[in-house]
This record gives sequence, structure tokens and C-alpha cells, in this order.
Amino acid sequence: MELEKNIKLRKTLGFDINRNHVLSILNDENKEERFSYGFTKEEAKEFDRCKR
Repeated sequence: MELEKNIKLRKTLGFDINRNHVLSILNDENKEERFSYGFTKEEAKEFDRCKR
């Protein structure tokens, strides 16, 4: 469920939606989180820019 939720948001944002990529982020204890979604550090920066 969490995987599908993250993939859906990432698709909307134009981020990588490869299942293995998303799973690796979700399993990474150093991931960046925004509203309970997991991102790489670079993706989190882009997400923050998009919010403005």
C-alpha cells in the first residue's frame, strides 16, 4: 500500500517511479520525508521548490 501511494505521488511530480527505486528509498533509513512520502535528498529539494 505504501509503495503504491508513493508511486502515485511520484508519477504526479514527474519523479522516477521504478518500483525497485521507490522500494530502495522507502527502505533507506536516511530518506527525506515529506508528508509521509519518501524521497532522495535531491528529490526532496525539488519537491520543496515545487511547493512554493
